Amino acid sequence: MLETNSSFNVTVFQQSTSKCNQVSYTAKHKIDTDYYISNNNTKHFIKSVDHIKDLGVTFDSHLSFYDHIQEKINKAYSMITLIKRNFIHMDKNTFCLLYKALVRLHVEYAHSVWCPYKKCDITDIEKVQKRATSLKKLFI
Repeated sequence: MLETNSSFNVTVFQQSTSKCNQVSYTAKHKIDTDYYISNNNTKHFIKSVDHIKDLGVTFDSHLSFYDHIQEKINKAYSMITLIKRNFIHMDKNTFCLLYKALVRLHVEYAHSVWCPYKKCDITDIEKVQKRATSLKKLFI
């Protein structure tokens, strides 16, 4: 016979509902609906948010991925700066290895999900590549 502690189940349930978020994906107007989960005649409301991060990809309510793209571009620029500052004497092959290992992985991670389709997003991503190729010319 299996016996459970009801206070433990309620505590675990309340903690897990506090981690839940709800996002409505719409083109123009936001859907304003309150969602809840009921347990033992109590309603636990699920918080509504404009964007959510899942597996390292930020999904916003319009699926534009602008915040995600800007975050990845800033991370790539910081990695390029890290390479430039910490690796002073290196050849082009070493720079290429560092670029592929530290910079490109941030820009290319899950790109099939957030594939940029706006011209401004594509040019911002290409600026990262141009900055890296201009740095490559500085090395031996």
